[in-house]
Amino acid sequence: DEQWAVFPYQQASHFSGQYETYEPYLADLIRFVKAKVSSSTRLLWHQTWAYAGGSTHGGFHAYKRSQGVMYDAIMDASATACGKYGLQVIPCGTAVQNARNTPYGDNVTVDGFHLNHVYGRYIASCTWYEVLTGRSVIGNSYVPAGIWEDHRQTAQLAAHAAVAMPFKVT
Repeated sequence: DEQWAVFPYQQASHFSGQYETYEPYLADLIRFVKAKVSSSTRLLWHQTWAYAGGSTHGGFHAYKRSQGVMYDAIMDASATACGKYGLQVIPCGTAVQNARNTPYGDNVTVDGFHLNHVYGRYIASCTWYEVLTGRSVIGNSYVPAGIWEDHRQTAQLAAHAAVAMPFKVT
């Protein structure tokens, strides 16, 4: 009953690097949604992240239990979906991977696949903020309880770099 400004799609994390699991469902969903929303509604793709190196998630075996293999597969699949359907990417997967390449390391998940409640989710929220507002998150004063200043800066920089280069770790 209200007009949607944005409509995000995503694939289940363990299937997110397997493009063959997207079709024909994504095409059907997009067709359905486009028939229901205004032509000004932004269609977005929420890019998921690779699992932590030691994740015990059952779906991790499809990626040889390798974070790098999973990340690359997610990038290929999400780039294909965005290109094929004109979706704007919310590059959370790249933002998380960017943060993992800092002294903070692979400490962004609570269980090897869900983002932890403070730092991991803050990285994702910084990424969403930039995509939704079109404004840089760098220097944004909002910080959830439990985030240290250096982690705030790292999260903001990781998200900002991901939005600039959605399919490449910087």
